Amino acid sequence: MLDKIKGPVLKTREEIQTMDRANRIVLEILEIMRSMVKPGATTAQLNAVAEEELAKRGAKSPFKGYAPMSLPPYPAVVCASVNDVIVHGIPNRAKLQEGDILGLDFGSIFGGFVGDGAITIPAGKVSPRAGELMR
Repeated sequence: MLDKIKGPVLKTREEIQTMDRANRIVLEILEIMRSMVKPGATTAQLNAVAEEELAKRGAKSPFKGYAPMSLPPYPAVVCASVNDVIVHGIPNRAKLQEGDILGLDFGSIFGGFVGDGAITIPAGKVSPRAGELMR
């Protein structure tokens, strides 16, 4: 498919504004989830809030239901990777513990465009080594 593209693909002002909105939705919801991360919270709770917030904004998830290479469909709107889970962790009901490091990867589909972003957040106070890793 890429070999059929001749030159740059230019976006209209409206398309750029829609792309911006898709990414702002991601930022807004990541910030909501950031505020929820503390010992005792679960990644399932974060996922539920993120799904609700997507709907409020008229957006959908590019993650939920995605099934590459005949794998089972991804069951959540956020990837939540705790500590040594490298990437694409599935939200669950396990409670975050003091000192955990949580990686959140999140996306939105809005107006036909995808926004995507990720952040790493400490749950409470982390060790100096974990803090250095996060920096």
